Amino acid sequence: MKKKVILVDDDEQVLKLTATFLKMLGFEVFKFSNPLNVIDFIETINPKIDLLVTDFDMPWVNGGELIGKMREKKPNIKTICISGSSLNKEFCDASGCDIFLSKPFEWKEFNQAVRRLFPSLPK
Repeated sequence: MKKKVILVDDDEQVLKLTATFLKMLGFEVFKFSNPLNVIDFIETINPKIDLLVTDFDMPWVNGGELIGKMREKKPNIKTICISGSSLNKEFCDASGCDIFLSKPFEWKEFNQAVRRLFPSLPK
């Protein structure tokens, strides 16, 4: 069975590219450009989700806040927070983020981060 990931980024190009990376790793991807929709999705549908990948700088709810809200609903979810500013790392870490990546990043870095969280993924 495929692992499931929620991907959140308000930049449509980044959302599409990152979704492609995750699909190449074998994930089923649920994409969102609005973090408030993620909260609604979790509260109404409550799917089994293995990973949350979120941008930090977004309108309405930042990535750190979203991670905190997700941890309340799904305490065992793995999380990756992505930001263009390394200044946001502390906030993401305090929210329970497993891995913080600074933009821009290369596919190799993203691949390594995901595989650290899911070492059993097929090569």
